Amino acid sequence: MYLYKCHGSCTLCYTLSMPTFLTPGRHGYNVRFSRRRPDSIAVATSQYYGLAGGGTLFFLELAPDGTTLLEVQKLEWSDGLFDVVSYILSEVCNHHHHHHQLTIRPHRGARSLPQF
Repeated sequence: MYLYKCHGSCTLCYTLSMPTFLTPGRHGYNVRFSRRRPDSIAVATSQYYGLAGGGTLFFLELAPDGTTLLEVQKLEWSDGLFDVVSYILSEVCNHHHHHHQLTIRPHRGARSLPQF
């Protein structure tokens, strides 16, 4: 988050600007901030407003200058994602989606996730 003046000469008018991250073909349903890393978030998304198609879980990080969000990693699901919880994850695989909840079960051959 950063502040900037809306006009060059204006001393009273400031506009608050937030970094954005586009998810083409996906609609965002939930955002969770990391408890351990204040510059990281996870975003649950779905195709076609969750009516059909798959879902993607994005792990994003605020750039050092604070103006943009960078994609650290993304995971694809065959079902839509509607919620994400902020558990501390180190490995993930064999994931399932039930009743708008995200359940992640680690096992052999798991993929590494960013510390969240």
